[in-house]
Amino acid sequence: MPLTTVLFRVGRLEKRGHVERIPNPDDRRSYLIRLTADGRGLLAKARPRFRDYALAVEARLDEERLTQLRDDLGALREALEAEVHRR
Repeated sequence: MPLTTVLFRVGRLEKRGHVERIPNPDDRRSYLIRLTADGRGLLAKARPRFRDYALAVEARLDEERLTQLRDDLGALREALEAEVHRR
């Protein structure tokens, strides 16, 4: 993701009180992002709902199609990672 997109997204999460920036102890020029208590609470609510949706979508697809999608997404991930490392 471009840095501007990351900063925009983190900024929105900060305004909502879901994340906070803390100084990076290994690099004083940067920050680490961590969930706040509110962010952890929201994640605890969202995770099972997301899982439920994911399982419902998978139930609509046959095993052959799911296998193909997983393989294709794996290939896409590998291609993206290779390009990131190349640059």
